[in-house]
Amino acid sequence: MKPDNLLIKGSLTVIILRLLQNNGKLYGYEIVNMVQQCSKGRINITDAALYKALHKLDNEGYIVQKEIEAESGTRKFYQLSRRGRYAATIETARIKEAVGELQKLLRYKR
Repeated sequence: MKPDNLLIKGSLTVIILRLLQNNGKLYGYEIVNMVQQCSKGRINITDAALYKALHKLDNEGYIVQKEIEAESGTRKFYQLSRRGRYAATIETARIKEAVGELQKLLRYKR
């Protein structure tokens, strides 16, 4: 069963923050592949959704973009700023709390 796309879309920011926190600098294609690999193909992030989220994170000062020359040309890497490292920790705690509350509600019986 595939997860609800709206739920994933609402969690995309924290997914990106955590992947960057756990893996250092990444480029967009790596982020998409990591999500697909980790979810065994059940979660797919479109390029449009990814780059919209990255643009938002950049505007908020959570990530830093760096262009690096590679064999195949210039690649744009993303990494967390100091503010982004803090946000990754806070947002991860918030989403874990929300998931915990949802799990309680799903098990609730009078």
